[in-house]
Amino acid sequence: MVLIVDYRDGKGEMLLAGDGPARRFGSSGRRDGFVALGMVLAEVGDSVLDGVAAVLPTTERQQEAGMTWSSVRGAVALANALAFAHGVPAVRIDSADDDDVLAESADAAVVSAVPQATVRADYDGQPNITRPKDRGVSVERH
Repeated sequence: MVLIVDYRDGKGEMLLAGDGPARRFGSSGRRDGFVALGMVLAEVGDSVLDGVAAVLPTTERQQEAGMTWSSVRGAVALANALAFAHGVPAVRIDSADDDDVLAESADAAVVSAVPQATVRADYDGQPNITRPKDRGVSVERH
């Protein structure tokens, strides 16, 4: 069974891939991602996880997938922490629109991963907090 962390499009969602079709546990936003996490962990119970996968599009496609610097870092931190807590590898998978495709990618990545594998945060954009903001105010100096 693989737990998939999906923070695309401003959401904090989890997928559980194992026997049968992948099951998605959703939330209304990243801040509610822990609600989805609680639901999926209750579903897993004492079952054995084989790995944790973070959905992270290539750095060139992260912004078009609705991922910010913070969501990339959040997904990576959550995947690595869950993998560490369960003693399983954390892996990175590319995005897909179909949950079953995500599940297949996650299963394949986990099978080929080294036992202590971790995910790195790669992001080619500038963090929003450091971007210049247009406040709509101009100051004229005379």
